[in-house]
Amino acid sequence: MLSIADVTTNLNICKILAVALPRFYKRTKKSAQFTFVYNPKSEGMEISLGFAPTEATEVEYNILFEEIIDAEKLIFSEQVLHSAITYNTIEQIIFKHREDMRQIIEKQKKND
Repeated sequence: MLSIADVTTNLNICKILAVALPRFYKRTKKSAQFTFVYNPKSEGMEISLGFAPTEATEVEYNILFEEIIDAEKLIFSEQVLHSAITYNTIEQIIFKHREDMRQIIEKQKKND
């Protein structure tokens, strides 16, 4: 049985932050912390961002978001290349991902 740690480390946001945060620290010598909380009243996600040992400057915020964007490109590119090996054409990859999306949406509709 998978632990919650095993599951979360396979989520894209965790992979992205696992790449971006060490690079951000290396460039700024600051640690960044994200907290994600679902707010049932607003039915939305609340994201808190903190820094240590001091608050980030505007330049450091820009560095963090640059690292996050670069990490996201790396992770998604790796996933596309990994899935491309399995299929002969781009149309097959597109069909597979559309079918996955359709199944998830149908499952969510049934649960709502």
